[in-house]
Amino acid sequence: MGVKEVLYEGQAEKVILPAFDGEICVLDWHESFLCRLRGGIIKTGDAFFLEIKDGVARMKDNKLVIMVTK
Repeated sequence: MGVKEVLYEGQAEKVILPAFDGEICVLDWHESFLCRLRGGIIKTGDAFFLEIKDGVARMKDNKLVIMVTK
């Protein structure tokens, strides 16, 4: 089992996720969703970048939670 840690917590203008069907751009009050992520880079509007191997993203009630393998 891998290490669990919070890599980023806070507000972001937008988050770009590497989904299997292409990139998803998540903005404020985006519709709720659950999606699997492929390897790639998660980007935020305030220049935070994180390279991942895979993961899952969930958006609900204007809160985005992303769990990944780095």
